[in-house]
Amino acid sequence: MGIPRGLAVLAMAALALTGCGEGSGNESAGCMEAFAAADKERELQDTDKFLEPAFTACSNLSEFEAASEAHQGVLGNTLPSRYVTERCQNETALAETPLCTSLGSGY
Repeated sequence: MGIPRGLAVLAMAALALTGCGEGSGNESAGCMEAFAAADKERELQDTDKFLEPAFTACSNLSEFEAASEAHQGVLGNTLPSRYVTERCQNETALAETPLCTSLGSGY
C-alpha cells in the first residue's frame, strides 16, 4: 500500500517551502545565490570570475563550504578552504571581502 498521491505532493511542497534537504542551514541566501549563478556559468570555464560575488555574499568559510556542497560541480575536486585561501592570498581585490576578512590575517 503506497502513500496517496495527494499526501506525497503535500509532503514535497512542505519540504520545498521549509528548505529541508537543501544545504546545511549554515549558508545565507546570498551565498547560495552566488554559488547557483556560478554553477549555471561554469561551462564558460571562468569559475573564478563567477565566484567573486560569493566572496562578498558568504560571510565566512563555513557558509562558503555549505554552498559549495550544495553546488558540487562549481569547484570540482578543489577543496573549498584551499580555493578561498589561495584567492584571498593572491588577489588583492578580494582581500577586504567579508569571506577573506573572516579568515583573519593568517590566511
